[in-house]
Amino acid sequence: IKIVSDNPSNPLNSFDSKSASNLIENQLDHIHMAIEGIEDLAKRLPTSPVNQELIEKIKATHHFSTTQSHQLESCIRHACIFGFDQGKIDPMLSSSSNSSEFIKRLKQEIEPLQILS
Repeated sequence: IKIVSDNPSNPLNSFDSKSASNLIENQLDHIHMAIEGIEDLAKRLPTSPVNQELIEKIKATHHFSTTQSHQLESCIRHACIFGFDQGKIDPMLSSSSNSSEFIKRLKQEIEPLQILS
């Protein structure tokens, strides 16, 4: 959520953190409503059985913490959305020494596809 917009007429150096805290505090009800709405939408997103199988296969190869599991699931969703060649996953998986390295490499592969031209 964007709290402050800096621009030539409102440079960031003229803004203090106390003001940001006040702006956030005054809008907490709206922020909570937005978060709840986003969470509800996320729960309604369909989970592809193919993606789920791929995620389980990857998780069986390396140990993933809860946070890393969320990152992996997000990366796989993005990979599918942006047309990432899933044939590249197996070689990346076998050449990654741990889950962190795999996630990092997968993000690096997906990143160029996310740039709109």
